[in-house]
Amino acid sequence: MHDIEIVTVRAETHRGPLDLAVRRVRQSLGDAGKLGLIERALEVGDSDLAVRYLRDWATVLEASPDNSIMDRVRLASMKLQKLLTHEVVHGRFSLLDRTAPEIVRYEQEMRWRGLQSRYSPHLECMRGEPRAICSKADE
Repeated sequence: MHDIEIVTVRAETHRGPLDLAVRRVRQSLGDAGKLGLIERALEVGDSDLAVRYLRDWATVLEASPDNSIMDRVRLASMKLQKLLTHEVVHGRFSLLDRTAPEIVRYEQEMRWRGLQSRYSPHLECMRGEPRAICSKADE
């Protein structure tokens, strides 16, 4: 499921070169794409998604011939460890950026479907603050 991305492709139609049709195509994610998803999950504080992606892809990415990818995987693993350590003390998803577009979309879709979001509500969020801010976030 996560090994593909949807890309937009512009293609000429049979009517001529100026008549472009836009369609969405599934395309396999390369190493950089997979690593980008891991880094984005960490950036927004989504520990569940980061854990899932790293579990699924870390061995593949670490075997990459590109040294920069291996270094980025190690850095992502260290960031995830810090994030999980922070969550042990301050609660799950305590650093989740609830204003990130993908988080907003996910929560809207869950509400639309009448389902519970996997992100637990926090006191800061219930007061209307967009992100649970923690004074120990940089530790």
